[in-house]
Amino acid sequence: MTNESNTSITPSFARKLVSAMKLGDDDMRHLLAAQGWLELGAWKSAHDELENITAKMRAHPDVLELYAKGENWSACVDIGNLPLSD
Repeated sequence: MTNESNTSITPSFARKLVSAMKLGDDDMRHLLAAQGWLELGAWKSAHDELENITAKMRAHPDVLELYAKGENWSACVDIGNLPLSD
């Protein structure tokens, strides 16, 4: 009998890991600015603000939500395909 451990990460575990990520002050400022631009309908300015967020933190659910609200699906797909660890 072999004892194989499951080393794959389940989607629910991955969501918990990403949700635990905390945005730093600079990233939070860019997120809030992007949200404001989206509310004004300025999609390009919102995208520019989101691109200023630390690359690793772009996988944060709040950031992904704004990419989706701005209908930037390619960014959502690119971020979703990134590995969870360095």
